[in-house]
Amino acid sequence: MEFQVSPSRGNTSRRVKLLLLLLIVILITTTISGCGNFTNSATNSVIDNNTIQPENHTAQGSLKPVQIQGLKYIKSIAAGNGNQNGNLGNSAAYALKSDETVWAWGNNCAGQLGNNSNANSGVPVKVTGLTSVTAIAAGYEAGYAVKSDNTVWAWGNNKSGQLGIDSVSESKVPVQVPGLSRVISIAAGDSAAYALKADGTVWTWGDNSDGQLGNDSGGGPLPGQINGLSKVISIAITGRTAYALEADGTVRTWGKRPSNVPWQETDGHKPSQIPDLAGVKAITAGGDNGYALLSDGTVWAWGWGGEGELGTVSNNKKPIVQIQGLPKITAIASRSDGCYALEQDGSVWAWGGLFGGDLGNNTAKGSAVPIRIPGLTNVKNIVSADYNSYA
Repeated sequence: MEFQVSPSRGNTSRRVKLLLLLLIVILITTTISGCGNFTNSATNSVIDNNTIQPENHTAQGSLKPVQIQGLKYIKSIAAGNGNQNGNLGNSAAYALKSDETVWAWGNNCAGQLGNNSNANSGVPVKVTGLTSVTAIAAGYEAGYAVKSDNTVWAWGNNKSGQLGIDSVSESKVPVQVPGLSRVISIAAGDSAAYALKADGTVWTWGDNSDGQLGNDSGGGPLPGQINGLSKVISIAITGRTAYALEADGTVRTWGKRPSNVPWQETDGHKPSQIPDLAGVKAITAGGDNGYALLSDGTVWAWGWGGEGELGTVSNNKKPIVQIQGLPKITAIASRSDGCYALEQDGSVWAWGGLFGGDLGNNTAKGSAVPIRIPGLTNVKNIVSADYNSYA
C-alpha cells in the first residue's frame, strides 16, 4: 500500500485507515494472573503468562487499552488487513499461545480466522488443526504459521495464490504450503508471502505486480527462491515493498519503490542494497516507509514524511535520516504512518500520524517528533501491523 498527503495519492482512504492501525505491545508484568513471566530465550520477544490488551477490538474503538478476554499465556501475535466485512473493521489478528496453538479474531470474510467458517468473531477462536506452531504471520485476509517441523501452513484469501498451494481457491482451514522445509520464520504483505529458511535463503509466492517476489516472473502460487539472497537473518514487508537484513548488517530491498528515496527511481524486481546503511541489527516497514535500528541504538528512516514518519515535518527527497530526540533504542515496530521504538528501560516512544495519529497517548493527535507513550512501562518487546491497536 502506498499513502501520501496529496489527493492524488489517496489521502481520503488513508485518513479512514488511520483509525484502524495496529500496534501490539507485549508487556512484562508480575501481577497478571498472579504468575511469574517467562521470556522466550530464542527471540527475547514473547512473554508467557501475559494477556493482550487491545486499543480497538470493538466496533466503537478506543484510544486507550481495553483487555481482550480469554487470552493468556501469549508468546507472539500478528495482524493483517483486508476488506471491511460487518462491524469489525478490516483486520484479523492472531495470537500464538505457549501451548503452541493459534487463536484468531476479527474479520473473517475470506476464512482468515481459520476455523472453517466465514463468520466474524469479536472474541478469539481457535484456528483449526494447528499444533506445534513456532511462528505466525498475517497478510491480506490470510494467516500463516511455521510448525516445529519447519513446515509452513496457510489459510484465508488466495485470489493471488498467496496460500502457495498451486490454486486460487480460498481455504477456511490451514493447508500446508508444498515444497518448503527448514523454514524458521514467515512474513506476508499485500497478497504475497515470504519464508526465511535456516540457510539464509528467502522463498516467495503470490502476487508479483510490483516485483515484490524478487524476480522477473509474473508471480505464482508455488514458492520460488529469490536469487542473490543467501545470508538473510530477518525480513520486513510493507504492502508490495520488501526488505531483507543480512548477517553483515546491510539491508537489501525489492518491489515497489518507496516515495522520495534518491537511490531508486523505479520499482525493483530484484534485490538491491540500500546505500550508506550499515551496522543494522533490526528492520521494520510500514506504509511508504522503512526503518532501521543500528547496533548503537539509533533509529534511521527513509520514504514518505508528510505525516511525521521521518520524525520531522519535512518531506523533501533525501537519503536516510536519523530520527532525532530518541534515547538508546532496543527494538522498533512500524505502522502505516509512523513508528514505535522501545527504550532500554521498557518505555515506548512513538511518532507520525499527523492526520489522525492514535499513537496510544489517549488522543487522536499525532506527533512529528518522538513522544513517550504514557502508561506503558516494563515493556519487553513491540510488534505492529496495520489496523487496530494492542498493548
